[in-house]
Amino acid sequence: MKLFAIPFLTLFLSTDISASDPSALRKIEDKLRVLNEEMIQADSKTAAVPWNMMDERESAFWAAVTEAYDFLMARNQTVRHQFLYGAAVAAQSGHPARLEAMNTWLKKENNRVYALGLSYAFYDVWKEKMLKINEAVAGLGAYRPETEANPTVNGSATEMRDFLAGLRADLKATAAVEADSTSKAPSRSDTPTTTDMATLGLTALVFLAAGLLYPRKKKYIKVRMKESTMSIPRFEELPPLPVILERPALTQEKVPVFAVNLEEECRKILDGNKHLLKIANLRLEPAPRSPFRTTVNISEDKVAEALQWLLKGTLAIANGTAAKASHLEWSCQEQQGRVSLEFVLHGVECDQKALYMNTIIEQSGSATAHFGRTERTLEGHLPVVAFKSGNRKTTVSLGLDAATQNLTQ
Repeated sequence: MKLFAIPFLTLFLSTDISASDPSALRKIEDKLRVLNEEMIQADSKTAAVPWNMMDERESAFWAAVTEAYDFLMARNQTVRHQFLYGAAVAAQSGHPARLEAMNTWLKKENNRVYALGLSYAFYDVWKEKMLKINEAVAGLGAYRPETEANPTVNGSATEMRDFLAGLRADLKATAAVEADSTSKAPSRSDTPTTTDMATLGLTALVFLAAGLLYPRKKKYIKVRMKESTMSIPRFEELPPLPVILERPALTQEKVPVFAVNLEEECRKILDGNKHLLKIANLRLEPAPRSPFRTTVNISEDKVAEALQWLLKGTLAIANGTAAKASHLEWSCQEQQGRVSLEFVLHGVECDQKALYMNTIIEQSGSATAHFGRTERTLEGHLPVVAFKSGNRKTTVSLGLDAATQNLTQ
């Protein structure tokens, strides 16, 4: 601004300066035209708004939805398809209507997942996924930046334009007065010549150009950020999630825990039924001690009753065939969490037809009836009674779940 004062004083202190020089007026006109064009372009510019903020919020929401969808897919839950489709439908509405749609969708899908009745460990993780989605929805509802459409024009440019416009008007007025006085007044020898006036005009223009090129401190446009006052429904305002009472773990329930050795119980049953073996003329081969752990989690009374029926069914096969069995061999072993007991009748081959005829003739005293009583007695422990024949022998086997704490490593 100090440089602006120099040409201003230079022109107005020299009252005799002629303003009729067309080159000076033309330069002023050109400069005014450039300033006007720059100001028009400045009026059309707007301040940039950080919309990447909205992109980050949108990305956070879909990342949370995808994480919940992957969790459902890893657990093979088919509700994941409705979950993802509902999220896409809720998000397609415009702001702020979609915030209410997202909260409604979140409540609906949360109730749908709780209705599945899954484990407590599942719902502990599911609550974390829902909380993350809720925070992302709340982020979408936060305030959005707003800015004015037409920022104010730089004050220095406006001041320069007004100054040049006034200077142009003064030069035109001075030129008109000089033209009038020259036609009326006689010539004077001390009147400045045209060359002197042109020199003073050029000097003023040089100072004006220096003032325009002088670096000025930039004035930054302030962008006013407005906070949205619109009331947005929040996730906390929805009905609370259904509360499921915590149950103690199965290992904490007061249930009887048994540790019955199946091999030892079988020895007791065979010793107590030697008279039945004697009636069937069946010799019992002594069995060596099994190297396996044959412990089962069943009460001793049930094991004894089941083995009693299993032995009677085996003797029914030996007594119901025309061929005479030579001897009875038995063994007990454990493999892959299952304990098996086998009775082997040597010298007898009982096929499906012979077993069917035994069932028709003996009925409730048949081998199949006794085997069925064995499985019913051990119900709840996955009992399986099977038999096979070949090579002049028939094998009857009983399979059970072993006690988990006693499995062979």
